[in-house]
Amino acid sequence: MSSSTLKSSIYEQMEKSLQKHEQLGHKKDTVPFLLYTKKGKAFWARGMDDMHDWFFSPFFTVKSLNKDGNCAVLAILEPVGMDGCRVEKVEEVFSLLKTNICLTVDLTCFCAIQSFSSKLVERSFPIIEQKK
Repeated sequence: MSSSTLKSSIYEQMEKSLQKHEQLGHKKDTVPFLLYTKKGKAFWARGMDDMHDWFFSPFFTVKSLNKDGNCAVLAILEPVGMDGCRVEKVEEVFSLLKTNICLTVDLTCFCAIQSFSSKLVERSFPIIEQKK
């Protein structure tokens, strides 16, 4: 069997995760995740917001999976804190905003995937009332 017909384990994990979320009634573009490189570091991508400001994010959703099992089209999610401002540290993320920024990746370049709750995507911000 040629290597082009072997599906990467990341592909298989993505496929299983998507199937599970779709069975629960979630759309595939609401399953956020991080990908880890073979060096064990989170993969980050650069995007541009509506105000033409650059941002970096390690959070993605799957737009499509290539049938050969090696490539995927991912959409970048913009990480924001509880105040609605962009954050750069994973532990500060309160919500993940959908973007139209996509990239195609070779899944054989990654060794692990970490999925998060779909509730993080477009999560409503708390209303903070000022003290009287």
